Amino acid sequence: MSNAVKVANKVKMVCGTCGSEDIHQDASVVWSVEDQEWKISSRFFDEGQCNKCECECLIVESSIRD
Repeated sequence: MSNAVKVANKVKMVCGTCGSEDIHQDASVVWSVEDQEWKISSRFFDEGQCNKCECECLIVESSIRD
C-alpha cells in the first residue's frame, strides 16, 4: 500500500497570457540533509517567464481534468 497522499483537485501552473505550461520562475532553495533533496525556501516574484510567447507573465493555476 502506498503512503502517497492523493490530491483531490490537481492543478497545473500556466502562463496567464497564452496558457502554456512552458514557464519558469526564479526561486531560492536550501539543501535538506534529512530528505537528501533541494527544498524551495522562497519564490522571488509572482511573475515568471513564458518560453512560448517569450514574455514576462503572471503565473496562474489551471485545473487538470481527468
